[in-house]
Amino acid sequence: MQIKTITKWDKIREFINIWLRDSRVYCGNCDVDYYKENFPCCNNPELGTNITFTKSIIDAIKDLRKEQHNVYASNKKKSFRTTIKLPKRLYFDLDKFHQEMWGTRLFDKKEELNIFMRKFPQFTVPERV
Repeated sequence: MQIKTITKWDKIREFINIWLRDSRVYCGNCDVDYYKENFPCCNNPELGTNITFTKSIIDAIKDLRKEQHNVYASNKKKSFRTTIKLPKRLYFDLDKFHQEMWGTRLFDKKEELNIFMRKFPQFTVPERV
């Protein structure tokens, strides 16, 4: 019998999958939960759930990949490189989870960002890391 080791990245993947199933509706612009009493919540309300905002980010990443100068997502002068895009709420919730589990901020180290980019290519702008 082979025992599977659960890694930090497995726990992060599990957290993201649970986070995506949350069906609360909120404003993607001001990050306020939607209630009829407080609507409109801001000048530019964008209502959705975690999954709808994540799908729109993934679609935006696909568009960014088409416009980038090379597979590493740098511009023509090769001076700017976009790395990842996450929904605001996912970033903050994931950072909080990371601090509770491991006592450090998410992406504290460049190596951690690179590992995240390899493990979660759907949130990564460059085609190659």
